[in-house]
Amino acid sequence: MGLLHLANIGLQVANGVAFGFWRGEECVISGPEIAEFGMSIAIHALREPAMPQKHRGFTLIELMIVVAIIGILALLAIPSYQGFVAKSQVSRAVSELGAYRTAYETNLSNNEAINNANLGYVPSQLTTGDTATEIATANADRSGHIEVTMGGRVQSGLAGIVIRFERTTTGTWSCFIDKSASSVWQDDYAPSGCSVTGS
Repeated sequence: MGLLHLANIGLQVANGVAFGFWRGEECVISGPEIAEFGMSIAIHALREPAMPQKHRGFTLIELMIVVAIIGILALLAIPSYQGFVAKSQVSRAVSELGAYRTAYETNLSNNEAINNANLGYVPSQLTTGDTATEIATANADRSGHIEVTMGGRVQSGLAGIVIRFERTTTGTWSCFIDKSASSVWQDDYAPSGCSVTGS
């Protein structure tokens, strides 16, 4: 009878007798013991830990899906972020201009000239102003206004917006924003208390 391999473990069968080496030891098995040993080998094989699977990288399709999702999120997020920045820049310019009302009132009460120097005017990075261009106008009836035009480092669509605080003869101040020059103006850009004019 030819030689047969038992379970591919190095044991050979000839004439009903199995012989060979099992885990470094010589062994000889005959008759029914062959089947019993074969069963024990099968059980042992089932108990052997599985070989760890190799980690695979991302496929091209998966990478394309991720890029597409990022692109969609960017399309949604960028306009929202730009709107937030525009609103904050308008609010800042209004706040900076409004701060000069106190100095205006002080100079008016003391019958002093109302000009950039006496107001302590410092040009904002968000406007086109400079120290040589007066921001205040005082009328003989004690009415007047202070005004700046947005520019400088503002978003391009905000350049040209005019912000003005007008004073009545009785000393009441009102905020006005002329949006005519803006190409991106949204109603929620205007701070509370400011009236928006212009088409």
